[in-house]
Amino acid sequence: MFKLLRLQMIVLLASIMFFVTYAFASSDTNCFPKSGESAAQISGWNITNAHYQLSDYDHELRVVVFDLDGPASQVFIRFDSASDRAFSCYNVDSFHCSCKVEGVKLADINSLRVIAII
Repeated sequence: MFKLLRLQMIVLLASIMFFVTYAFASSDTNCFPKSGESAAQISGWNITNAHYQLSDYDHELRVVVFDLDGPASQVFIRFDSASDRAFSCYNVDSFHCSCKVEGVKLADINSLRVIAII
């Protein structure tokens, strides 16, 4: 009798732990309210004042600068939607970013994608 009661308690506790873990995992609370990715406007950052500097060869890009509408701890840019090559950016001041670019020809650029992380 005692062994049966003990087994039932173990099963009950395991079930409670399982359901609590499942409920916590599926609650889907987002700690980062500006996260997201899309080709259209999302609930993330707005990019403004984008400017490009050409290299000495005039057919390659050297620097991209732009403004974010909020703070970000890390910022990257990509130019080709088919490539996974990203360039790191740094904050010049609180919301103004500058990205040094090397080896990107103007003819190869088909988009500007900004990846910002809080």
